[in-house]
Amino acid sequence: MSESTIVPSSSSNEGSSNGSNSILEERLAAMAKRVEDVQKQNPDGDLKVETQWWVPSVTLGVDLQEGLDKETNNKWKACGRKAMERKFTPDAMAEARSEVKTILAGHPDILERVETLIFKNEEVWASMNKYAESEAAEGRDVFGSCAAVPK
Repeated sequence: MSESTIVPSSSSNEGSSNGSNSILEERLAAMAKRVEDVQKQNPDGDLKVETQWWVPSVTLGVDLQEGLDKETNNKWKACGRKAMERKFTPDAMAEARSEVKTILAGHPDILERVETLIFKNEEVWASMNKYAESEAAEGRDVFGSCAAVPK
């Protein structure tokens, strides 16, 4: 698949400026290339490249970065850091979900996508928590590389 075939859905990018559109197009192209490279490195696997499964997440990331004011974006990031620091425990995720509803109350379209893409799949967070806890039991900080994000 060539990078030129990547087309974000218009509903997930309504109201974005031309600058945001070019950022989105760049990020989608970069992600498509990464997924294609991983697929080439793992020919026996099927990453379902043709489905472009990453588009909603990349679009949400750009909308969060470009569509929120600095204060709201900082609150959003801090909320995610807290959940990560608590190893995505069920309580941490419930608190994050509640906090995000307050943080993004003025952005219902983004909030709806955050709810769908991030909070709906509780099995993913349970797996992340299990992995983080097992790594911690071995003395490893699985999220240590994320500590570089400014607080």
